[in-house]
Amino acid sequence: MTPFRFRLQRLLELRSNHEQQVAIRLANARETAAARRVQHDALVASHDEGRRQLRDTGHAAGELQALGVMLEHLEQHVSIAATEAREAAEVVCGVESDMRAASQARRVLDRLRERRAEEWRVEVSSNDRATMDAVALTRFVNRPDRATDQS
Repeated sequence: MTPFRFRLQRLLELRSNHEQQVAIRLANARETAAARRVQHDALVASHDEGRRQLRDTGHAAGELQALGVMLEHLEQHVSIAATEAREAAEVVCGVESDMRAASQARRVLDRLRERRAEEWRVEVSSNDRATMDAVALTRFVNRPDRATDQS
């Protein structure tokens, strides 16, 4: 009997490769999103420290003005970093959706392959049983002691 051959094996391999590529994209997107969050958190901490320094008394007017300008710039950077972090999180959500779709497409073909393999095993087993039954029947009919019993 010929070995099992799944006609859609190449498509299954392509879907598997696509799923792996999407998984790599997902890992990269998560890494980027984490870096953006860390950057945002660092800027927020800097901004909070600047506000704390601004509230402290004992600064000259020039120092207070410089701290105020610095805080304005930090606020702009915090806003930009928050936007970048939000966009990176949206990219992660999109890639996660792609990953679910790729995984589902591969699983469908995996299940089909398993079903076809089981059908093939049943067919092979049935053919083997039929062959063995034919051999047993032939041996029974051609048995030497059977020929002398009928005479």
